[in-house]
Amino acid sequence: MYQITIILLIASLMSLLALAAYQEVRSQRKVRIGVARAREKRRSLLRAIDTAARDGASMSAAAAQALEDARDRLVLCDRQLAEVHSIRQADWASRTAAEGLAYVDAANVALDIGSPPGRWS
Repeated sequence: MYQITIILLIASLMSLLALAAYQEVRSQRKVRIGVARAREKRRSLLRAIDTAARDGASMSAAAAQALEDARDRLVLCDRQLAEVHSIRQADWASRTAAEGLAYVDAANVALDIGSPPGRWS
């Protein structure tokens, strides 16, 4: 009787350990996907900053400030990506990059280049 109880207990513990390992692998995969998305938005932000800076060689103070704010968001996104350990942190990095893209849109509007509304959300 005790042998069966011990065998069932060991089997239950092994099942719990396998489930915990599976959930950890799944969580790490979600973090990697979130980081990949944030890095893609970061690349988009970098390209947008470069394009706006090229297109507006003689830009207004408002456009220059908007691009400076976009660059600040790029630096912040880089810092956040360097410290990502959870899905939430990856999401924040992605949102920071999206915020930077909104600043680039503001610079484009100030330069009379314009950009489609809601392009980066």
